[in-house]
Amino acid sequence: MTKKYRLAYALMFGIQLLCNRADAQVRLGDILRSSDGAVLHASMDRAESHCRELDTRLPTARELALFSVSLGAGEIRETAHPGLVKTSESVQAEIAGMRSAQYYPVYVENSARQTTVEFYYTPVGYLRPAGDNGKYWFWSSSLQPDHRVEGYVYVLNGDSGVFDYGTRSIDYGFNAIRCLQ
Repeated sequence: MTKKYRLAYALMFGIQLLCNRADAQVRLGDILRSSDGAVLHASMDRAESHCRELDTRLPTARELALFSVSLGAGEIRETAHPGLVKTSESVQAEIAGMRSAQYYPVYVENSARQTTVEFYYTPVGYLRPAGDNGKYWFWSSSLQPDHRVEGYVYVLNGDSGVFDYGTRSIDYGFNAIRCLQ
C-alpha cells in the first residue's frame, strides 16, 4: 500500500471512529418529575407531549440502545440485510446467529409496511444506573411494527438494559420519561 493510500485509509478509519464515538454520546435529560418531585409516570402519548413542551422529543430505540452502550451494554450490530423482510430465509438465519450470540433484533417498517431488522442489540454488560434511572422503564418513540394495530412501542428497562415494548396509550405506572437533551 502506498503512502497516499495509507493516509486516505487512516483518515477514513479515523472519521468512522469519530462517527461511532459521536453516536454513542446520546444525551438524555433527567427523569421528568411532577411539581412535588415525584417521578412522572405517563403513557407514551403523554410522554411525547411532555417532551414537546420542553422543545425536545423522546429518544428512538436506537438512541436508547446507544445510551445503554454507554452504560456497558454490548455494541449495536447492524443487519447485513437492511430493508429485507424479517421472514426471508437470509434474515431468519441472521437472526438465529445473532440470538446465539445474545443479540436481539430491533425491528422497523420498510416502505412497503413490512417488518425488517433495523439493528441488533445486547444488554450483556449493562450496568444498572443508580437511583431512579435504574428503577423504571423508559419510553422510546419507535414503533414495534409487528404490533402496529395495538400501538406498541419499544421501551428500555433501566434495571436490566433489556428492550421490550408496551402499548403507547397505557400508563403502566412503572414507565418514566427521559427526553433528549
